[in-house]
Amino acid sequence: MKVAYFVNQFPKISETFVLNQVYGLMRAGLEIEVRARGRGDVDAIAPTPELDALLRNTHIMPPPPSRAARFLGAPPALLRLAREGGSISSVFDARYFGRRMLSLSSLSEAASCPVSDAEAVVAHFLPEGVRAWQHRRLGLIDAPIIVFAHGYDIARWASTVPRRRFKRFLDETDLFLPISERWRSRLIDMGADPAKVVLHRMGVEPESIPTSEGRRLGSAPALRITMVGRMVEKKGHTYALQALSRLPKGSFTCRVIGDGELHGALREQTKALGIDEAVHFGGFIPHREVLGVVANETDVFLLPSVTSSDGDQEGVPVSLMEACAAGVPVVSTEHSGIPELVTHGENGLLSPERDAESLAENLRRLADDRDLLRRLGAAGPAVVAERFDNHMWNRRLVEHIERLTGRTA
Repeated sequence: MKVAYFVNQFPKISETFVLNQVYGLMRAGLEIEVRARGRGDVDAIAPTPELDALLRNTHIMPPPPSRAARFLGAPPALLRLAREGGSISSVFDARYFGRRMLSLSSLSEAASCPVSDAEAVVAHFLPEGVRAWQHRRLGLIDAPIIVFAHGYDIARWASTVPRRRFKRFLDETDLFLPISERWRSRLIDMGADPAKVVLHRMGVEPESIPTSEGRRLGSAPALRITMVGRMVEKKGHTYALQALSRLPKGSFTCRVIGDGELHGALREQTKALGIDEAVHFGGFIPHREVLGVVANETDVFLLPSVTSSDGDQEGVPVSLMEACAAGVPVVSTEHSGIPELVTHGENGLLSPERDAESLAENLRRLADDRDLLRRLGAAGPAVVAERFDNHMWNRRLVEHIERLTGRTA
């Protein structure tokens, strides 16, 4: 059975959960094709025969042409769409395309995409779900559509879509798989049929994650803290730095892994706070090396996520799952779906969003009570194995696909 994946960029280093899910479906015997808006971080992903096969079956949409080119290219685009078996009348259906119909953007996109013979569609994030829904209307696919909802797409993007069109999308999509209970409730509040909204967590493969087992967490005098993530507002780096500045000098070191638009500002903040000798910016490193740092060189994993000023939010960060699976305690926030992974006092410590003093207090607790630190770390792997094991969730996804298609994978 062939499944078409609709994603924004492919492969994307910050969305390894998509790649891992696709690998899981391939191992279950499904054939995968990918339809992406752009090429992702190919050079940053470890090469494998599976990835090579995926890239050969990936269709990258060409950049949108200019307005003049769209109008000049309309006649041949209509001919090609008709030849490919698409629906010409649907190109001009304002209920599905709105202003994109008037600008001929929908026609241009339809003409640039080959018709797919996939028997099921999986889309990650609501914008890609809408694109798949529109492609089905255009006759480019004829298959049930499953849409994963992650966080920003519900918290921020959904409000930009005209209400009637969004409701039609909710009604006509076959299944929504929000990655947390929070986003499941929000989708239902937006008007989705509860029977078509099923919790489906992103996860990790616990057996592939190196663990801290065999070393004694917190054995060094200075607490070794690690942060991993894109340097964007919702990751909360600025509050982490404020918290670290409240700790006694010499009581910690912090390694910051990742890059992003706030990199320069965060370096400046570190200097201004007087903690630049203890905080080390490592930039981007390959994912496998990140896992090694967390498992072997980390006493506490710090991720103080916040709701950004434009409304962007996390789902359940995979980096937190990986830290828990590695047996490393986490300090994070009561943000979005994080409390569905981290229970305060069980496998980590949580603070309110943007509360640097609370973050500092939680870090001080772990620095002062190494038995607590080790107990929280030891509880993490079982939590991940029970609730965030990719193998379990991939089997459920295959079951959803089989139910919607009436076929066995």
